[in-house]
Amino acid sequence: MKKEILISVYVGILSALFLLVSFLLYLIGGKNQFLLGKKLKIGAVIITLTALVGCSGVSEPVRTCYKVVAQDHVTVSFTYNDQDLIELKKGTTDIILNGQIMRRTLETFSFLVFDQEDKEVLNGEIKPSDGQFDEETEDFIIKLPKDLKTGRYTLKLFRVSLNDLDKNQIDNPSNQMEFFIIASLIESPIPDEKLTPRSVHRCYSIVMPMPHFTISKVDPSKMYMEFDLKKNNIIKGEIRDVRGTEFSFRIEDKDRKLVQAEDIKPLDKEWNDKQTEDYQIELDKKLKPGQYIIYMFAVPKSKQEKNLSHFLNSFYLKVIK
Repeated sequence: MKKEILISVYVGILSALFLLVSFLLYLIGGKNQFLLGKKLKIGAVIITLTALVGCSGVSEPVRTCYKVVAQDHVTVSFTYNDQDLIELKKGTTDIILNGQIMRRTLETFSFLVFDQEDKEVLNGEIKPSDGQFDEETEDFIIKLPKDLKTGRYTLKLFRVSLNDLDKNQIDNPSNQMEFFIIASLIESPIPDEKLTPRSVHRCYSIVMPMPHFTISKVDPSKMYMEFDLKKNNIIKGEIRDVRGTEFSFRIEDKDRKLVQAEDIKPLDKEWNDKQTEDYQIELDKKLKPGQYIIYMFAVPKSKQEKNLSHFLNSFYLKVIK
């Protein structure tokens, strides 16, 4: 029992360090390679120690206690703001994702990047930053093209080379994560005064993708829309990877004040167990000229207030008249 208590104390101390490093990364914009590496290593140790506590003291195997996987745990962090939202600014040269392979036993790793249409846009072999696989823990980087369009992307990591990848492995990667690119906002009139939406809801399913909204069926990459409410107040979009039947939206002004919120229903009035459903939102014609953020939730309007961070996507809106 003393061992478990001691490990729990260590986990508490490491968790505090993890939060401190995360806060420092937030203050400096997530661009410090040293701190990023430390964060990954501390996180790995916490996972290991937590698993040891959870699996100790068990006389017989049980289904709810998982043994720590001893090989090749591949992780990636985001250099821009340590979140899964990457904003491309003027003069951006490379989009760098920092990664780490822990408990390494192999020397062959690869990755694929897919856009929101599930089209492959990038692939490559993962190589160690120092040029050699000679340590149990190896750092690596992945460079993304700076001309990626605004939208949602999925990065999949594998413990085999590109040549050895088969469909089953692509459908069941060693690790995967979603990230969002915002590029067009810098060149557009939106926003005049930069707004800061809450970070994208990060409780993504490992096995199955979360629902994803677009605000334009014509151009799914759009992350903002501009409205003259005397001429048009309609958003026509799609819900992709539909799971469930309860969705809602919430519009806030630049001061985070709620100005409109309603449930979202499919355009054809019925949930037909389709993977993609069209929807339509009518903006309140009383909205004043200005900038807004619309949040899409996988809960009904009545449950938004319980946790405003649990939304799926956010977009910029601008009312000009």
